[in-house]
Amino acid sequence: MNILITSYKGGVGKSSFGYNMAVYLDYKLVTSDIISNPHPDTIQLDTKQKRIPKEFRFDDEAIFVFGTMSTQIDPKLVDAEKLSDLTIIPCNTDHRNLEAKVNTHTLMSLSGKPIVIIINNFSKQKKFNEALKFLRERLGRVPVRFR
Repeated sequence: MNILITSYKGGVGKSSFGYNMAVYLDYKLVTSDIISNPHPDTIQLDTKQKRIPKEFRFDDEAIFVFGTMSTQIDPKLVDAEKLSDLTIIPCNTDHRNLEAKVNTHTLMSLSGKPIVIIINNFSKQKKFNEALKFLRERLGRVPVRFR
């Protein structure tokens, strides 16, 4: 299974989450984000590349981490979405971040593939509950997890 971790807003933990998931599952990690202490199977692509090179288009067992490049969507995200079986969208609890997750979910849902939103980096249950309520009001019964 290939997994895409994405967000149209930076600073939500997609690189850290992808790295840890790749280590845990013993998957390859393909990203254009800068990762310090990369996993031995990390493939760090140049941000200027428009597509994922053929040699890094794995049939299974890869985590793809792509999101934004300053103000635009990383074009490799389209390739990664086609190669992936599942999309994970990390999310923080602030309002701007939640709005970005709704937009991310809306665009990614066009693929028809499963999507999970993971609410992370919260310290109070109340913040989590408010974020969950907001996402469910906007998206319906979308699978949401927390860590």
